[in-house]
Amino acid sequence: MTKATNDGNKWLAKILAAHGFRNNTPIEGIHAGTWPKNAKGEWADPAEVIVTTVDGGEKIPWDSCSRISDPEMKEMNKAVVDNIYSLMSLLEEFSAFPWTMEVPRNWDEAKHAPWYKVARKDMLKGQNQP
Repeated sequence: MTKATNDGNKWLAKILAAHGFRNNTPIEGIHAGTWPKNAKGEWADPAEVIVTTVDGGEKIPWDSCSRISDPEMKEMNKAVVDNIYSLMSLLEEFSAFPWTMEVPRNWDEAKHAPWYKVARKDMLKGQNQP
């Protein structure tokens, strides 16, 4: 893979993540919620946050609490698939994305996921057959 191809893939990954997942999906509404402050008025560390019901039921540490319901996850999956399908359709038809689709500039550089090397190795060996 050439540097130009690698840079293009990193750019494409950011476009797909931003416009396929981050924007135009329910994650934006989940992210837009209010984060709690501690008694000092500072943003709470996740270790300081406890979730409970209004009637004082079970107390669950934030890190152990499910933060998205099954219906929200289903809605998220559908939105992501529809967004990525739409992006890929634009790319296939026009070989480009609209100039209005900005690439996030303050995100980390793309890198391969942990499963990439195994998948690539299998595909090189021809093990990508059904």
